Amino acid sequence: MKKIVICAVIAMVAAMSISSIASATTRTIEVTIHNLSKLILTPPFIAATRHSVAYFRKGSTASEALEMLAEGGDTGALKAFYEDNGGRVVALSDAIPPGGSATVRMEVWHRTFLALGTMLLPTNDAFTGMQRVRVWHKKVVSAGSFDSGTELNDELCANIPGPVCGGEGFNADRSDTIDIVHPHPTLHGQGDERVNPVLYDWSDPVIRVTMRFVHP
Repeated sequence: MKKIVICAVIAMVAAMSISSIASATTRTIEVTIHNLSKLILTPPFIAATRHSVAYFRKGSTASEALEMLAEGGDTGALKAFYEDNGGRVVALSDAIPPGGSATVRMEVWHRTFLALGTMLLPTNDAFTGMQRVRVWHKKVVSAGSFDSGTELNDELCANIPGPVCGGEGFNADRSDTIDIVHPHPTLHGQGDERVNPVLYDWSDPVIRVTMRFVHP
């Protein structure tokens, strides 16, 4: 009986030690995404990694994972990309309306780099986001709009998903002649009337992201 009690105490102390180590190496971060534009933000993803990881580079060809986000708002492939790099990912379930915001909390490491991404609607392949952001205590970052360079900006509802148009999202065929990630030229009113620059045109930045560590 005495041996069983001792073993139970040792096991309990070990569990407490493991819990203490875990809490000492991780922290809770609160991330708030503010939509500064007249556009709709598709449900974004937020990723935390121990080292610097990028999912896009200006002037470079977009990956298929980025294309899926920029054309259809699909974060699944980018979620897998960050998880394959040892990251933790939260994918929100709701879109963020013009002028709205969304807040999420997640467990991250003391040395953490954050990334996020979301599609801008109604557009063919515009997205915004941030990456490789190191957070110490509290940080505020603003981000502009990017064109993934994977789909022609024809502004036709047949090629734009979401509540305004209801058209096609991701298409593996790349129709844009530029084919590199670059700053988005915004809307020009050259397509369908529903994609109206008066209603949806924007200027950068399109989002502001506030990050701060909090008590769980």
